[in-house]
Amino acid sequence: LRCRFFRGPVVFLDKTCIPQNDPGLQKKCIVKLGAFLCYSNTMLICYTDLYLKRLWTTYEVASYLSLYPADRIKMLPPSVPVIFVGGSTLLWIFNVTGLFL
Repeated sequence: LRCRFFRGPVVFLDKTCIPQNDPGLQKKCIVKLGAFLCYSNTMLICYTDLYLKRLWTTYEVASYLSLYPADRIKMLPPSVPVIFVGGSTLLWIFNVTGLFL
C-alpha cells in the first residue's frame, strides 16, 4: 500500500491483497506472488499455528527463500500487530478528537 506523497516503505499484506473468498481470483494472485516478492527487502510474518498449514503461505515463504537469505524473514507473534494497530488507532482518535489521557 503506498500513498502518493508518502515515501515510506511499500507494504504487501497478503491477507488483504489476495482475495480470500474467490478461489479463481485467489489462484491468479498467488501465481503473481513472485513479482511482489522480487521487490521485497524483508518478509514480515505474523506467525500462528495455521500459517504453514495453508499451501499458498508455504509457497510464499518458499518463493521468498529462493530469492533471498533466511535472515531477511522476520517473524512476529500475532499479538504484536494487534497492539501496534490498536495503539496507533487510539493515538489517531485522540489526535482527531483533541482528547488526551
